[in-house]
Amino acid sequence: MEEQEQRKHIGSCLSVGELAKRLGVSLPTAHKLVHSTGFPSFRIGRRVLTPEAELETWLKRQMEEKEEI
Repeated sequence: MEEQEQRKHIGSCLSVGELAKRLGVSLPTAHKLVHSTGFPSFRIGRRVLTPEAELETWLKRQMEEKEEI
């Protein structure tokens, strides 16, 4: 299986730096976010990764909660 196909099958993940860029926040803010309760992230060794699909779900949930207030 080609690497690109494999990534689609497994899903892609963002590093903390990539997450910061994607959300338009600072690196320290992204670090705080990945360590906060309820945020979708996991560790592999020293790396902290966030699955892109779970990030999208988390963002949608944050918007829904904001609308309820």
